[in-house]
Amino acid sequence: MDELRKTKKFKEVSKEDEEEEHSLEMQFPYLKQIFPTGVKIVPIIVGNLKGNLEVEYANILRPYFKSEENFFVISSDFCHWGDRFSYTYYNKADGKIYESISKLDHEGMDVIAKQDPKSNNQSIQGIH
Repeated sequence: MDELRKTKKFKEVSKEDEEEEHSLEMQFPYLKQIFPTGVKIVPIIVGNLKGNLEVEYANILRPYFKSEENFFVISSDFCHWGDRFSYTYYNKADGKIYESISKLDHEGMDVIAKQDPKSNNQSIQGIH
């Protein structure tokens, strides 16, 4: 973590913000099952990276991906939907709101399965 801090490209998350984030708590039971004696965890929360920031952070993390000593767990909610997250996409043509959100999630999964981020369509471009 010290090496990442030295880049000055990462910031500490407040306890309150961390308590609002639920992705780690969803992973811990699985990690405990796989690594019963424990493991060092370096949590990195990524929001919406635009432009050259994607490349910049990829370059910072590249050495860690190359090392066989590291194990990455990457998780996504696809989108945090609601006023709280300033994201309320809804296409009435897709049906009720839960159907619109479901379609959006499935489109996101399709993009991931294709492993081609440029293949996304209009509705998922707003996902953060």
